[in-house]
Amino acid sequence: MNLGTRLLVILILICVGKGGYAKHSLEFLPGKMQDLGEFVADENMDIFWTVRNVSKDTVRVASVKSSCGCVVPYIRDRVIPPGGETEIKARFSAKGRVGLQRKNLTVSTVDYEEVYVLEFKVKLLSSWGGLEGLDKQIDLGNIKPGQRVKLFLKVPEKYEDRVFFLDSLEYTHLWGKPELWMIPELSCPNRKMIAGREIEIEVYFPETQGDHGAWHNGEQEGDYELKFTRKDLHTNQPGGSTQYLNLKWKIIHGIDRK
Repeated sequence: MNLGTRLLVILILICVGKGGYAKHSLEFLPGKMQDLGEFVADENMDIFWTVRNVSKDTVRVASVKSSCGCVVPYIRDRVIPPGGETEIKARFSAKGRVGLQRKNLTVSTVDYEEVYVLEFKVKLLSSWGGLEGLDKQIDLGNIKPGQRVKLFLKVPEKYEDRVFFLDSLEYTHLWGKPELWMIPELSCPNRKMIAGREIEIEVYFPETQGDHGAWHNGEQEGDYELKFTRKDLHTNQPGGSTQYLNLKWKIIHGIDRK
């Protein structure tokens, strides 16, 4: 083996060695993905990761970024010596949110130019005893333009000491979802709700709507924001909260998309 070949082999070994460290320089405990189970959404919650340097070199963290403005990340020390540890904390503004939440953090390093994705998921429960059935998507099935569908939602019986009033029920465009061409209209004839009783919500798919023309065939989904006020029957103490209703449907007998 001549000198040039030896130098090339040494160079390849150095590159492979650094690549090996780059794949495994940081370890995240208890794991990159955390399933936090259920949490009552009446305050902020903090999620922690221990970050361990498992390489032979010092690792410098360039940034820790969140996928959502509702999550603020913090890191204790950005420079981690070999075998050393630091801590990442994510403060999640859970108040006012209900249902399954999935959030991401992106951690990048300077020395190895690595990118790690941390994730947590949590099912947020309303502290005020929200309507049953809003923690999952409601599939309305096949829908024809002009059709009306009735939904029945119920306040849990354990909240018999409270009366709820539905103040508003409006379509809301959530980030990351396409805008709807046509929007189902929702109405609620009786907005006073008592524990253990069902309330009726009517979903109407008008044949025409403003300048939009007609419904497009195919599967669609939409989100609606329900704002409530409540009154405690014993203390007369008022309160309020917001829940989201997610509907799915499939339009038939509409027009085909071009």
